[in-house]
Amino acid sequence: SESAKEWFGRADAMLYAAKRDGRNAVRIDTRGSSDLWSAQHVIPTLNLAWQEAYECGDPTIDRQHRELFELANALIDAFLSGAEDFAAIAPAYDRLMGHIVLHFTEEEAILQHRGYAELKTHRRAHRGLLARAQELRGRVADGSAGLGALVEFLAGDVVTRHLFRMDRDFFPLFRGK
Repeated sequence: SESAKEWFGRADAMLYAAKRDGRNAVRIDTRGSSDLWSAQHVIPTLNLAWQEAYECGDPTIDRQHRELFELANALIDAFLSGAEDFAAIAPAYDRLMGHIVLHFTEEEAILQHRGYAELKTHRRAHRGLLARAQELRGRVADGSAGLGALVEFLAGDVVTRHLFRMDRDFFPLFRGK
């Protein structure tokens, strides 16, 4: 809620404080990161952001990838809403899981129809993601995993390692020569 000028002013003051204390130091102004400050201000929502660059060119796969982002964001929002017990989060988790199962099935059928040479490897990756998602669901349910583990799985495993790396390998099938 502060202006850029105020934020840079705080950063500048901390730089000068570090210099005064011998230069080889770090100083922190807690007004932007303290628990008290956070409790008094609205914390922005954490979301995965879809971009057109993520599209492969197949309308079904692209629509399902966008929906995966939307459902992942709905699950993150459920966590951030302050829901304490898993029963409040489970419907969003299960909607996302149901979509992922459907998406993997349909994506594999499309890739098979297109004669994708790495389909066997891609299927194996899908099965691994589903197994990790189920394992994570159990950990979230018993309280041994929380929002951090969920975001790492969604942003790290599903989006970065799978969609940005493995899925990109089949993009040429839909973009022509």
